[in-house]
Amino acid sequence: MKNRIFKHWNFLRVFRLSMGILLTIQAVMAAEVWFAGLGILLVGTAVFNIGCCGPAGCEVTPRKVNTSKEPEYEEVK
Repeated sequence: MKNRIFKHWNFLRVFRLSMGILLTIQAVMAAEVWFAGLGILLVGTAVFNIGCCGPAGCEVTPRKVNTSKEPEYEEVK
């Protein structure tokens, strides 16, 4: 858990964190509970590096290529 919080910070993660903090502060000042919840949600997704699919949940696995077999060619006349 500590590794997930303190490592792999990139621009979008910092951006989500800053937008979440700004939204939460603005919502508290305006007494808007729903926006405060949304801001806390954004802060949580940035801190724990999760999203709609979880960490690396939307990752596409590479296709396995079978290179051990030579292709067969057919001569066309």
